Amino acid sequence: MTIAEIPAEARAAVLARRRKEIDELDYRRELRRLEQCGYSQRDIARWLGIAQPSVLSALRTASKVTMPLDGFSGATPYEICQRYAAGFIDRAKLVDELTRFPYVKGGQTDGYDSLIVDPAGTWSEVSDAARRGLIEDDVYEEVFNRRHGIEPDVASSHVTQAAAVQRGREVAGKNGGGELSVHGRNGLTASMGGTNNVSSVHGKDATTGRILKTGDTRRARRP
Repeated sequence: MTIAEIPAEARAAVLARRRKEIDELDYRRELRRLEQCGYSQRDIARWLGIAQPSVLSALRTASKVTMPLDGFSGATPYEICQRYAAGFIDRAKLVDELTRFPYVKGGQTDGYDSLIVDPAGTWSEVSDAARRGLIEDDVYEEVFNRRHGIEPDVASSHVTQAAAVQRGREVAGKNGGGELSVHGRNGLTASMGGTNNVSSVHGKDATTGRILKTGDTRRARRP
């Protein structure tokens, strides 16, 4: 759920938790940067006020951390959403970075195993962030529209999100899973995206063509 949906008394704790996760990530990256600059573990330990073995352990963990892409606040779409949820970047920066991000193709089945694990950097991370409440539905919709060149429309919808979800589930059941995009100006249609990972389901207003995000993100597997 988004921060606005959390009881007022719990928001400070939730925000602190989100910031702690990002702070830990930034700390490991800074340790990695110091090591790459040629500083010794003894120097780093002295500056941080910790034991040298603790620095060694932290550097081993830091070596596995991916550095942010040039021009972006995070290494993945999900991290960018995390930074927004923690209050480190504003909405404008979030939308800009998610729109420009060089997404990678989702995982594909080899024809024998239907279990798909997406690599880092796929669009499914944005859907996952929306499902977990790190970003609002209107942010998801705006980014989706921008990436697909769809003009925003504030007219009321004739096709509800619930209808889009239901239709998506029907198609998934008939086709054994896949990445669904439910759309169409003259009603709902559906297309399979070629993977067994349902990253998002969308409904498009039958009259206005406005994209509606369902928020139904889940793993689809063949029966």
